[in-house]
Amino acid sequence: MMTEHQRLVEGNENARRIGDSKSDFEVLEKLGRGAHGVVFKVKSRKNGQTYVMKIVDFSSQSEAEGQFRSNAIREVQVLKLLKDHPHVIKYYNSFMED
Repeated sequence: MMTEHQRLVEGNENARRIGDSKSDFEVLEKLGRGAHGVVFKVKSRKNGQTYVMKIVDFSSQSEAEGQFRSNAIREVQVLKLLKDHPHVIKYYNSFMED
């Protein structure tokens, strides 16, 4: 059975071209930190291009924040919908790892 995230990224052509795991990227520098994640400038080992990656640590979230994972998936859905908006960062891919 597919998870909600698997359905969200299924057939994403960018996964093959850019990367679909943290190991497909080289971290160049930390750009910032927010309430739920850290943002890095990264370089794809697959195509050599530079991207921005937000890394969210779900393991540090308590049961009281049970909606946290759903909110993160919703953020990805919104970014996909607004992919061509001139004032929103371009979304390429997302992946979840243990």
